[in-house]
Amino acid sequence: MQLDDLKQRIRASGLPARENYKSPDDFADLVLKDLLAWIDRDFPPEEQSASKDAASLEMEVAIHDTHCTRLSEVFVGGGIHPTCPLGQSV
Repeated sequence: MQLDDLKQRIRASGLPARENYKSPDDFADLVLKDLLAWIDRDFPPEEQSASKDAASLEMEVAIHDTHCTRLSEVFVGGGIHPTCPLGQSV
């Protein structure tokens, strides 16, 4: 009864219910296709370019530097924080 209840809840959820597959490998292929489709839907692949937009890269560096500086302010032991890139002094 518990298995029937579980199957019914899965069907009612709107999620794909994979049944009547020929082998565990066939089931795995179906599940993999579903997962990849959900990942592509929720996290669409960005267009690959030769180089990242310079402004975007500069923003990431600035955010990282700000975070590094904030951590360094509470780090007891000096002006070099272990999370700063290449052990840069702040």
